[in-house]
Amino acid sequence: MNVKRHRFLCAFLALAVFVSALFPVSVSAQEPEQTAAETLTAEDAQQMQQTDQAVAALTGSDAAKCVDIMEETIGLLEDGDFIMGGPEHNSHGIMLEFPKKSNIEGFPINDGADRRFIAMPAYLGGKFHVAGCKWYGSNGNNRRMGIPRSNLMFILNDVETGAPLAFMAANLLSSARTGAMPGLAAKLLAKKDSKVLAMIGAGPIAKACFRAIMTNMTNIDTVKIKAGSLKSKTAAQLKEYIEKYFMYNVIHILYNIIHK
Repeated sequence: MNVKRHRFLCAFLALAVFVSALFPVSVSAQEPEQTAAETLTAEDAQQMQQTDQAVAALTGSDAAKCVDIMEETIGLLEDGDFIMGGPEHNSHGIMLEFPKKSNIEGFPINDGADRRFIAMPAYLGGKFHVAGCKWYGSNGNNRRMGIPRSNLMFILNDVETGAPLAFMAANLLSSARTGAMPGLAAKLLAKKDSKVLAMIGAGPIAKACFRAIMTNMTNIDTVKIKAGSLKSKTAAQLKEYIEKYFMYNVIHILYNIIHK
């Protein structure tokens, strides 16, 4: 049994239930005759951004709730109150990988890092009692266009009728889930009087981890950031973020890039 995979997807499902209840959204279906280049309209992009902004507001102001949800989810996994895809009910998902080359004109090829799609279905029991699927699309070439490498969507369904309950953009939802797990680890394992927090990495996930960890580690007064270089832009942005949004906790920030 792959516990890591179970934890990942079922925790994501539980957090999606929480978010969808607070920020219900819908995305209109595309007309069949639209081409691939036309499928994401300006209105759709704006709605997806608004959804992500709602999730950002939630996970920033109520990160403690996200940590609590992860703790409850881990308990359900321990009880076996979940199902994932595949014949053994523990598959991380079904992956769609493109070939390196094709003789078919216009056929998608794997010409960039991490170009793939993954469908990750699961059921989670307990008070959630819901089915859902994370749909993951990724293409490393996106960075050249100034858009995220991966674009995530999530759908929730009534487990009894199959009726859709929510359909949402899920990039920040995924970030919140990832951050809540080390937040839970800190809650259960860290010394409560700890004063120094070391951040290994300084990207968007680091922000989510910091928010979640700080919900229980209220004595932290020093943050050390390990980044790729002393001039790391992401480290500088993380420092600015911490100082701007967490000064209400009277945190004294000591910015220190640790050498490799």
